[in-house]
Amino acid sequence: MASTEATKRLQRAKRILAELAEIDVNGSDYEALAAKVHIVQVKAKSALAEMSKRGNPEIAKARNAAVDAQEKKYLTYHEEVRPVITAWMNEGHDSIQAIQEKLEASAIAPPRGGDWSYSKVYHLLQKLEIRPTRT
Repeated sequence: MASTEATKRLQRAKRILAELAEIDVNGSDYEALAAKVHIVQVKAKSALAEMSKRGNPEIAKARNAAVDAQEKKYLTYHEEVRPVITAWMNEGHDSIQAIQEKLEASAIAPPRGGDWSYSKVYHLLQKLEIRPTRT
């Protein structure tokens, strides 16, 4: 389907170029020449606007697939981390600072990499809908 869209766009661009090629610039009627050039310019602008408005459907599909994959990755990550954090909280590590220390000591990496910070732990607990008893 995307290739037919691209083919249609290419054909329209070829028609506009053909119209430009047909304009006789050696003629003495400059008003008629200006009018023809203006008409072709309007057509070209409308074609470009239409193309940019539509976008590439393949890119949109790829973007949606990437977003879905990222969401799935985070859901999987959260479901793997939830029981570990819940167990730590049941053991008495019920503050964000204590959970941060436990996460740093464990092999669990933050979802986007890097080191564990207070804010990363805070946001992770929010996503998991877990409330620490102490901050």
